[in-house]
Order: sequence, then C-alpha cells, then structure tokens
Amino acid sequence: MIEAGVLPRRRFTADEIESLQTSTLVAASRGLGWHGVRVFVHHNHTEELELRPCTDHFLGVNLEPINHLFQAHGKRVHEAPLPSGESLLIPAGIACRWFWKTPTSGVNVYLEPWFVDSVAEELADGGQARVELIDSFGLNDPVLVHLALAMKHEIEQCRVNGRLYGDSLGTALTVHLLRNHSVFPPARSEFRGGLTGNRLQQVVDYIDENLGRDVSLRELSRVAQLSSSHFARAFKQSTGLPPHRYLLKRRVERSKELLTRPDATIACVSQELGFSDQSHFTAVFHRLSGMTPRQFLDSR
Repeated sequence: MIEAGVLPRRRFTADEIESLQTSTLVAASRGLGWHGVRVFVHHNHTEELELRPCTDHFLGVNLEPINHLFQAHGKRVHEAPLPSGESLLIPAGIACRWFWKTPTSGVNVYLEPWFVDSVAEELADGGQARVELIDSFGLNDPVLVHLALAMKHEIEQCRVNGRLYGDSLGTALTVHLLRNHSVFPPARSEFRGGLTGNRLQQVVDYIDENLGRDVSLRELSRVAQLSSSHFARAFKQSTGLPPHRYLLKRRVERSKELLTRPDATIACVSQELGFSDQSHFTAVFHRLSGMTPRQFLDSR
C-alpha cells in the first residue's frame, strides 16, 4: 500500500472545492447558470487530500493515466492505477481521502441531490423514485467520458452554446447515471414520437418571445408539458435540431433582421439577443451563417 502522509494533507469542504484544484484550475462552469450541475476542469500535481463529506454527488472523469491512486472513504479502500478515460463516482455525504504520485487532469462534475431527485421523479413517471447511486472506482463508461468532455469543451469555449446546452448535458448525464450506475434504475421509458403540432408551436413561440434571455431546459419542458429528458428528444425529432441549436439558429435569424435597421450596431444587437458579448455573437453568427456580422452588413 502507498504510504500516505508523506505530503501535507489538506482538508476541504464542498464550498472550498475550487481550492482543491491546487490553484491550477483550467476552467469552471460558475456564472453559466447551469441547472443543478457544477463542473471543474483541473490539472493537479502530486498531492494528498482529504475531502469532507460533500453535499453533492461527485463524478470525476480522469483525462491522464494515474500510475497509482489511493482512495479511502468510510471502511472502503481502493488502491490501483486509474487509466485515462476511467471515472470515479461518489454519492453525496461520503468523506474521502486521496493520494497520488503523478500529475493528474480531469473533469469533476458535482450534481446537486435535489436536481438528481427531480430527474429521477420525471423518469419514474408517477411511480416511486428511489435514488441511490453506486459508489464506484474505475468506471469504464464511454458515455460518461463523452458527456464530460462536452461539458469541458463548452466551459473552455466560454458557453458558446448557452445555458440551454449546459442544462441538456447535465440532464443527459444524470439520466445515464440513474439508469446505469444506480441501485434502483428507473424503468426504461417507451416514449416515442415528436411534439404534437400545438405543443410544438407553443414551444417555438415561447423561444421567439424570449430570444434575449438565457432560457432553461426546464422552462421549455414545462411549456411542452413533458419531462426534460423526454422534451429534448421529442423536440429534436420534430425540428431536426436539439433545443439549444434551434435557439441559436433563431437568434442568428433574428439578428439578421435587426442588423438591417438604420441605427443598428453589432454590439447592441448582440446584447438585445442575449449573447454574453460581441465576440460570442460573432462566433455563433459565423458558425451558423459562414460569415461574420460585419461581413453580412458589408454584403448588403
């Protein structure tokens, strides 16, 4: 067994989690308005750490191979290599002790219990929702890696796809954990089909009326009278686009209308349509139309 205690041990609470990143935090989701989910991308040096019981469920996706990782919580001790792409899942309320000898990098995801519970209730569809995530070391799950990397890319790109995309990723991750890494997995839903004509119209009208706001997935789900996970799938089936892509498409289409006004400026239009700043607006406009707002104006 590795002899822990060689390095100074540090204790942290959940509120001090940013200090846990050993002052080498690469990116974080704070300020993005994601619903019930916090994400940190980090690069840590050799260290011994002790984390006090966390109020959130924790998922850590490793991005670099760790030759030897020591983990202890409660009466359980794990000691093994942790290859790149493997994950750690720790339910809320468990204190942990860590020790490793080589630098690490990864994506840490914290899921608030109320959010996980609400997704579980939606999946139960009126039945009893029981949430008990499985304490796991070295999960080999490509879906978890895919979703974590998508979160990493989004926060490193400064929310280029917006809050709706972050909500969708958080919901998809939670659904996957509940179905595949839970003691009581919810029954698989037989939900099929897109939104009915009336419900689809209500949703697209709501989006058009709120293009200047960072609408959430839950808002749109309530308009459609569906659960968040069912709504995202049904909306894409009806429109061919996931909700966040549709919202960005409508923002760019509206921006072209606004830019034709005699007194319009790119900065004002970007602010009116809810983009974080002019560079964010320019990046999205270029990605969806193949030109920048300035090139669009010059081409008229």
